[in-house]
Amino acid sequence: MSILSMAQRPWVEFDPSDPEHRQHYLTFLQHSSWRGCPVQFRLQKGYGDLSSMIENKLTAFYLGREFGYKVEDRSGQWMTS
Repeated sequence: MSILSMAQRPWVEFDPSDPEHRQHYLTFLQHSSWRGCPVQFRLQKGYGDLSSMIENKLTAFYLGREFGYKVEDRSGQWMTS
């Protein structure tokens, strides 16, 4: 196993209900860098960039909490074949 692969941050799916994931995104917004983040978030199919994906997921999460029902994020709207 190479040194680079041992030092690589683990890949995870962004979970808007996880306070640590939200904190990582806040840190990114404050510093304009993912450098201090201990994980790497996967970009899901249909999204153009990581920041837009996270914003969409957070919006759906908080709207769902406010209005009391599940609000779908855009990930389910993309056609895949």
